[in-house]
Amino acid sequence: MLFFLKSLNHLSSTDLRNIFTALRGVRDRTRSRSGPITEDWFWVTINEIYQTSDLDDRFATDDDQRETKMRVALHHLEDFGLIERAENLSTVVQFHLKQTTPAQSWQMFLTYSRQKGLKQGETKAFERLIYGMHLVQQQHQQEGERVSLERLSDESGIPVLELPDRIRELQRAGVCTSQLPLTLLVTKAVKGDAKLTYGRYCTLEEQLLSYLADKVGGKPSHVVNPRKLATFLDADGSQKLRDTNLTTMLEGWQALGWVSLKRLSGGLIQISASNADSGSLSQVIDWLPRHQQFCTKLLDALYVEIDNTLETKTGARLVVQCDFEALLETVCDSHPETLRERPNPTEIEAQQLRRTLIWLHEREIVRLTDGLTLFHQALKVRVFKGANLKTIYSRYPTLEEHYKEQARKTHLMAKYGELAEDDQARQQLVDDYFTLTREDFTAAYPGLHGESVQRPGINLSRDRLTVPGIGLL
Repeated sequence: MLFFLKSLNHLSSTDLRNIFTALRGVRDRTRSRSGPITEDWFWVTINEIYQTSDLDDRFATDDDQRETKMRVALHHLEDFGLIERAENLSTVVQFHLKQTTPAQSWQMFLTYSRQKGLKQGETKAFERLIYGMHLVQQQHQQEGERVSLERLSDESGIPVLELPDRIRELQRAGVCTSQLPLTLLVTKAVKGDAKLTYGRYCTLEEQLLSYLADKVGGKPSHVVNPRKLATFLDADGSQKLRDTNLTTMLEGWQALGWVSLKRLSGGLIQISASNADSGSLSQVIDWLPRHQQFCTKLLDALYVEIDNTLETKTGARLVVQCDFEALLETVCDSHPETLRERPNPTEIEAQQLRRTLIWLHEREIVRLTDGLTLFHQALKVRVFKGANLKTIYSRYPTLEEHYKEQARKTHLMAKYGELAEDDQARQQLVDDYFTLTREDFTAAYPGLHGESVQRPGINLSRDRLTVPGIGLL
């Protein structure tokens, strides 16, 4: 069991190669095809790295383990000098407070909160935010200057991911105006056109749902084999359909909260309802048409933004800059000519836009760059020019030796456990470990050295291992 647990977090040179190759691929998709390779920063999620890599289900047994191994892999790639992480770089907000003092802003919000029936406990956080925003605005004298959400979080004591919603509430109360800048990369009217890509996705999605609905009916769960299903749906091979395409589509339904997925052995996936009171596909059938309609309206709005603001109207990875709130109002309004008469978008609509933006991003239909952390836990990284796979192979022996040392310490801990009934032998083992040279310790305990004890064990500290009653060993 100990060796199995250790193997769960072991990274091979092939794993590191696949993850690095995926990172380079993500980087290349953020620049124009004709542009030079740069060391510019780009945003990426753990799930995106996994989906674009050649890693398979054997890499990790669940999402938590996958994320842990991915982050450890990025640490090693950074240690190898191939990439750099900048997880402290911030997402920003622009705001303007309409009142000159915090007390005036607070009184304005109190009037609004009474009209809305907000409880006292709910308003306390807004009071801290108002005072924090006034403090930050005093220290940023230039009009329209962008402020990091992390800075605003420090001043107000409100978590970063909660700030966009609370700032929107202050805007509705008339306390401030604000902008949450977004930058997206959109391909239009050339190979990879976002609308055409999404159209093909919808066609396959409807084909998959139709097939599954016939098979599943009202059953609470159903097991599918994506590989066999891809062969069935693309019998003549014309669509070049792979099992990963279908798996990604099922994961998309799970991300939207419509189904629950459980990976089984042999590449099988069990689909079940996210709600115990419905059939396994009921929510997909109910919500898919509305989701597709919303995605289409969002893409239409981005194309209009391109036509209205960019000199270059067509091309790959066009840089579209917009404000989240303005985009929300555009997408949620069925009649643009009556925009001013329409009530402010609801929080449910704001959540739907956030969910849809990250959903389109993860399916590579559009790409979010600045602003991605408003919707998802993302990493900001860059790949150094000249970084290549040879470095992984030349540096991996050092990492491999680290794994071997961990395995030796695992066997040492196991040996200590075997001596539970012999306190004297236990103490002698500890004393010898700390006092003898490595050569003498090897001679005294030959069973704790050699090839047989260099196999994976459980995760332990690189320097010492912990044992009960003694501490660090």
